[in-house]
Amino acid sequence: MTAQAIALAAAIAYAMSFILSKRGLRYSTPITITFVSLLMQTIVLFAIVFIFTGIPATTPYVYFLFIVAGVLQMVVRQLTYIGIEKIGAARSGPIRASVPLWSAAVAIFFLGERITLPIALGTLLVVGGILLISWRSEESVQDFRPWYIIAPLLAAILGGVVYPLRRYTLKLSDDPIYFGAIVGVVGLLCTMMFLASPTTKDKLVWHRQSVGYFIVGGSLESLGLLLVLYALSYGPVVMVTPLTATLPLWVVIGSKIFLRDIEKITARTVIGAILVVAGTVAITLAKF
Repeated sequence: MTAQAIALAAAIAYAMSFILSKRGLRYSTPITITFVSLLMQTIVLFAIVFIFTGIPATTPYVYFLFIVAGVLQMVVRQLTYIGIEKIGAARSGPIRASVPLWSAAVAIFFLGERITLPIALGTLLVVGGILLISWRSEESVQDFRPWYIIAPLLAAILGGVVYPLRRYTLKLSDDPIYFGAIVGVVGLLCTMMFLASPTTKDKLVWHRQSVGYFIVGGSLESLGLLLVLYALSYGPVVMVTPLTATLPLWVVIGSKIFLRDIEKITARTVIGAILVVAGTVAITLAKF
């Protein structure tokens, strides 16, 4: 399988995870799906490591990077599921997929890179798409609050840090399965520590109509992560990222088919998703 096909499969896996999570969240909470998805990632990937690949020789520095990535992964995943719960998969997905915009911003403001015309155009497209998606969302989102947009936006901003970290770590230790397994167990431990904190009000909510969706959705989330790691190992970023950036379109299509009874898809949402994809691809291509 080529890097292009792997990257496209990752986008579809992520999209289906968003959709199934939205169904399960009707009866449960974001922290529950975060816990289940990280648990599934830990179990499945460590099983593959122990049965097939074995534990590779890795330096303490690489383990440190694994831990940092795992902590960030837990936060990003929790914010992602909050966004799906509050504003729906079709609206949260495109905002969550604006990662290249924020990684470009980090490079420009902190690393001194220049703003080129494609990056400026891509930024306008992404921002315009997000504004279209979020504009007057109260018409189709029950009990809408402006801060609901912040959760997927923060997830995207943190993703702008996580993706370069993943690429850098994979250059030092080219073992995507073991990397994903360690990230999963670190994220799971962080989730358990968060739940055990006396100041935490969030609780795990187990509902028979949610568990199945969460298990499959969490497994697809982990599969998407693994596919992205493999795609980055086999192909250049300039090839991989634009294909994974098609996530919003798959989310919108899937929501129209599978969430029509619980999520309203408007023309603004569709146009906004297309603008985010176009802007994301433009920014990604301009960086290489």
